[in-house]
Amino acid sequence: MLAKKNWRRRLIPPAAVVAGLAGPAFAASEPDQDVPADAGLGATIKKLLPVGKNGHLDAVRKALDHGDTDAALDDLRPLAEKGDTKAQVLLGDLFLKGQGVPHNYSMAWQWYQRAALAGNAQAQFKLANMYRKGLGVPYYLSKAVEWYGRAAEQDYVEAQYMLGLIHSGRFGGAWRDPRKVVQV
Repeated sequence: MLAKKNWRRRLIPPAAVVAGLAGPAFAASEPDQDVPADAGLGATIKKLLPVGKNGHLDAVRKALDHGDTDAALDDLRPLAEKGDTKAQVLLGDLFLKGQGVPHNYSMAWQWYQRAALAGNAQAQFKLANMYRKGLGVPYYLSKAVEWYGRAAEQDYVEAQYMLGLIHSGRFGGAWRDPRKVVQV
């Protein structure tokens, strides 16, 4: 009888329980699956730059929507250099995907790092992904956990989910910590 009970128990990341998403479809997916480079930045742009709420970044959004990456970069780079974290994340995305600029993980990491240090949760999440996957930096799971943790503290659900996966042993048993994973 005990064996029948245990097969029903699944380790679910805490964010899944809070969000009410503890079904099998959620447990099998990963929030940061890579989008093909030719898919464009449409989803990223819409999430990062909602229309009419970003001041100078609206011009960047329009240029990227029309495929004019040169004009977008002309507007985006000065904003990013002045410390606009949304611009820094978007510039990091352009380097990560190689759109309008040469594909360069190191530059993507640098822009994400600037925004992450300034407290941008999305940048912290993307920086953690780079450490977890070893993109442009050595594979470094403890750094990934640190950055996921910073983003999770700001209620960034995808970071909470990734921490749940890491602590459940999904990315290697060394990080398995059942105390940090909710059992359902």
